Amino acid sequence: DLLDIPISNAHQLPSKLPIQLIRYVKHTSKTTVLESPASEIPVVDEYLFEQRPGSVLCLPLIDRTQLRGVLYLENQSPSGVFHPERLTPLNLLSTQAAIALETARLYQQAQAHAQQIKESQLQLVQSEKMSTLGNLVAGVAHEINNPIGFISGNIHAIDHALKDITECIKANRKANTDPNEHIDE
Repeated sequence: DLLDIPISNAHQLPSKLPIQLIRYVKHTSKTTVLESPASEIPVVDEYLFEQRPGSVLCLPLIDRTQLRGVLYLENQSPSGVFHPERLTPLNLLSTQAAIALETARLYQQAQAHAQQIKESQLQLVQSEKMSTLGNLVAGVAHEINNPIGFISGNIHAIDHALKDITECIKANRKANTDPNEHIDE
């Protein structure tokens, strides 16, 4: 099974892993081959004693001096599977795997940045729409305020003129006791 799990989350795995061995390879960046659980390296833990694999290979995945991951392989058949002549192609493949992991990480970052850019563009479009709507509302308000301002500025003069006309009509009625029908209308 292939697992892509940070070592810090190893406790969440359904089955255990040889965490001490993986941490050892992570910190030393040394390829480690175990042919039996008994080893001089202080990495043999509960997992290796319980599972008793025939052979174990733990290989650092290094790209330009940076550790990108750890490849852990175990074989349940007889020991001696991971011979030194078999490790040379595995080391070459591990370098390619490290480059692929870094490329995948960079691609994932690029995707995340692209998503952020899309969200920023959407927010920019929304704010531009709101700005345009605000300008439209301001223009409409200005067009409404002009006639209202004209009316409210002249309402006192109109009131005064209507009072004068009303007074003239009353005076005319008093002066003419026999009003003309045309004038009454």
